[in-house]
Amino acid sequence: MKSTKYSQLSIQALLRKVTAADVFRALGIGEDGIEETADAYKTHCLFHPEGGTYSLVSEKATSATYCLDLTCRLSRLNEGGGNIFEFYALAKGISYDEALEDWAERANVPLELKGEDETGGERDISYFQNVEVARFVHRGEEDGETVLEPAHLAVDGEEVTGRGIVVPVSRLPALLDHYPSDLYRSMFLYDLTDKETIDTEYRRGQLYMLGNYYAVFQAKTSAEIVHAINQAIDLVERLNKDYDIPFEAMSVYYSYKLIEVEVDYTVFGVTPRRDLDRVYGAMTRMLVELAGDGEDVTEYTQLKQEAYGYDFLTAVPGSCVSLKGREVYKIRLPYNLFKKTSYQRLHELSQRKPELSEKPLTDRVRKQARLLFERAVRDVEGEGKVEEHETIASLYYRGTESEDLLTTADELAKTLFKRLFSENRLILRTPSAHLNRVLGGGFYPGNLYLVAGFPGAGTTTFSLWLTMHIAQEHSIPCVFVSLQTGIEELFQRALAAIGGISLSEISAKRLNPADLYSDSDFHRRTFAAFEEFQKLMGNVTILEGTRIADMSHMRKLVEDLKRRTLEKNGTSNVFVVIDSLQLLLAQIKAGTESMNAYDQETLTSHLKALARELDVTMYVTVEYYAEHHSFSTRLETGNRELKELYQSSQFADAVAILSPQGCHLSNLIDYYQSAFSGTPQEESAQRITERLHEAEEKLAKCKECREHNSVFTVLDIIKNRGGTTSKVLFISHRGIADFEPVEYAEPADGV
Repeated sequence: MKSTKYSQLSIQALLRKVTAADVFRALGIGEDGIEETADAYKTHCLFHPEGGTYSLVSEKATSATYCLDLTCRLSRLNEGGGNIFEFYALAKGISYDEALEDWAERANVPLELKGEDETGGERDISYFQNVEVARFVHRGEEDGETVLEPAHLAVDGEEVTGRGIVVPVSRLPALLDHYPSDLYRSMFLYDLTDKETIDTEYRRGQLYMLGNYYAVFQAKTSAEIVHAINQAIDLVERLNKDYDIPFEAMSVYYSYKLIEVEVDYTVFGVTPRRDLDRVYGAMTRMLVELAGDGEDVTEYTQLKQEAYGYDFLTAVPGSCVSLKGREVYKIRLPYNLFKKTSYQRLHELSQRKPELSEKPLTDRVRKQARLLFERAVRDVEGEGKVEEHETIASLYYRGTESEDLLTTADELAKTLFKRLFSENRLILRTPSAHLNRVLGGGFYPGNLYLVAGFPGAGTTTFSLWLTMHIAQEHSIPCVFVSLQTGIEELFQRALAAIGGISLSEISAKRLNPADLYSDSDFHRRTFAAFEEFQKLMGNVTILEGTRIADMSHMRKLVEDLKRRTLEKNGTSNVFVVIDSLQLLLAQIKAGTESMNAYDQETLTSHLKALARELDVTMYVTVEYYAEHHSFSTRLETGNRELKELYQSSQFADAVAILSPQGCHLSNLIDYYQSAFSGTPQEESAQRITERLHEAEEKLAKCKECREHNSVFTVLDIIKNRGGTTSKVLFISHRGIADFEPVEYAEPADGV
């Protein structure tokens, strides 16, 4: 739960004043039903009080309150895990803010309202109650266009000519009594009360708005008014038919030469946002474009596209427009009545002052209407974000009917320059500084990386560890295609790595799930890791099963993820991990009529092409059925597996072999001593071997490393088109499925 009203600082002050025991007692639990330990308060769970155990726990340090029974509503897996006031709100069936207010009064602690810095991207709708008001009088027409002249307006001692005063929307009826003619208001509601601040926030891109969707039809002549009426009717009918918007959620306003259609913002699921004016404009453009797709085409010639602005003004419903010799009121009609009313009758109705009651908002979001709104949001947020990889993809990787397939480098120069320095084409840094240097900064979009390993070497765990770090570091989508390991096992390894929890301890608890309730320390550590997992893995998609053998399915998924991340943060890379190449090949063959349609080399060529076309990073594991310890710089005589690895990975940009080394680094030390003996790098190699000996000693003395069954693991980069080959060192904490970089080589070493 989150408070929509009160600052986090004042909530923390209240938490310091109130204990879980106070809350338990307020809920009718007696002193004999509360147990206090050094780090928590415990009692019977209110949602299932039967049984002899105190399953409801409230931690003193964090105030996290939850039930140890995973099936309970108050379990961390469900609604539990919040602070004591969130628990109180659930128990009493009230809102979080009401719970805070209750306990603030009990504890005599003042609650402070949120500042702007705490509201982030969410704003409380209840604060959006202010509109700008203005006065303009009719001064004739030029070329059929109405000419308006600013007029005097005074509200509560504030005076302007024209526009510039912001008032609560509830003040409009009183203002209309005082200024019955030529009174205007903004289409949008604000949570600010000062016009200058509103304008400043809009220029900064920080102005939040709320308001109904609207479309304005304008006419210069009586004939055009008839066209405008018909176009408004067509728009309302399409919104009802194509987007499931009920007629009662739409209103039609008529005034002098203007027809306005308004749709309750609630049917779109709209909340206050900074670019709502532009989103509504995009929605209208989409509706206009879609109108031309069918057989019965309606051209919205009278639509006023320039009406979409944060400060667009419209006459207040019920107000009078003063024309020479006559008065015309702005009237509102329900759509069913508007559709049956002729232009002449509309004109007659506008001659009389209307009695307008407040119209309630529709209380249900319509799915199709929401999808239209979301499309418009994507259109607005994606403006100006050109993906240069599309040029390359269209030229070299996608089918085309054009016979002109030759494009010279000078014609591509602008595209190539943009790609080279584009902020969108994110280079993905790894946790290892050594690996980043070797790869030229990290994993590049458009590249294919192969990591081979003997079964049991840890390629799956290493790949999962890299994926979690990249997802956290760069906040980009990551896809982990798991063909070797079930998603439950991956989750177990991730939980162990995040929480530093022994895999053997998790396995023991799996054998006896009841221990999860009785062992409060394990429960706390596990759920802390679980909550961190949820945050960390929000950008990670894990796939398993036969559907992933369909390359078209994988392409569609990656394209969708690219689009989402581009709209969200302007970057377009996706990190795709396939574990493993041989198993993917086997599944593809199983689903292909021709068993010989694919081999390992062909599959890597397809994956490389996919990486280039979509401009994403492809990372693939490979089963390598040979021990790899010598770190020879040349192909070992008779090493058939190594030769096959080189041959099948011709399309890869970099190839590495993951090789566990145990608790000693003699193989790596021997490599540096022999490979650089008698060369200018011999002195640097000597320094490196000294650091490797120090790493051995450190591992031998590390108590936690012994507990976690830790060993050295080398990532031997044997091919690298983007840089040098090298031996990157890690400690594999096998007991907790985690890796730790060992930075034994420095840039100055030159080896």
